[in-house]
Amino acid sequence: MPGNYSFRDLHVAIQDAMGWLDYHLHAFRLAESGNSETMEIGIPDDDEFMPDRQTVAGWEVALSSHFDRPGQTAV
Repeated sequence: MPGNYSFRDLHVAIQDAMGWLDYHLHAFRLAESGNSETMEIGIPDDDEFMPDRQTVAGWEVALSSHFDRPGQTAV
């Protein structure tokens, strides 16, 4: 996928490739470099039961902001 695509675009591509119908919320969790913290990227949700969880809007984060080196991957 092009680096200027957002995590939302990646979500849509996965949905299309798998034939899924996008019925559920989604999130990508990425490890922050140098520590054990994770960043959650997806659909922000004001969940009153998890006030410490912050989800960054997937349409605002370019893939290149996390995958900027050839061959860089996520697990």
